[in-house]
Amino acid sequence: MSYLRIIERAFRILKSNVRSAFETIPAEEQQELKDFEEELKREYERERKRSDRSRQDRGETSGTAGKRTARDYYAVLGLTPDATMEDVSKAYRDIISKYHPDKTTNLGQELQELAAQKSREINEAYQWIKEHQSA
Repeated sequence: MSYLRIIERAFRILKSNVRSAFETIPAEEQQELKDFEEELKREYERERKRSDRSRQDRGETSGTAGKRTARDYYAVLGLTPDATMEDVSKAYRDIISKYHPDKTTNLGQELQELAAQKSREINEAYQWIKEHQSA
């Protein structure tokens, strides 16, 4: 399942359950849930735009899957390919702290799965950049 599809599914689940969740969780966790929902929305839009741009760059249609490019890995971390390794490390630490599965234990199974998927993607991008930038 593509990352974009996972986010779409998470949005549908989140939208259907958010009102009842607010009624059952403590007030301090309500803000955390709102913040996470907003971050998911922003991430969905970024991923959709990146995916569309990437397909256009490769001349593909929306149903065609391709290999990731260097630009794709840097985009996962919110960087451009001219970033230094110091920038990459800082961006990695910042973004992994948002999506680490341990930080989402109270947000429900679906959001935990989404966070785990995003963490895997972030780690994959970081490893790829480390291997290719130091070479």
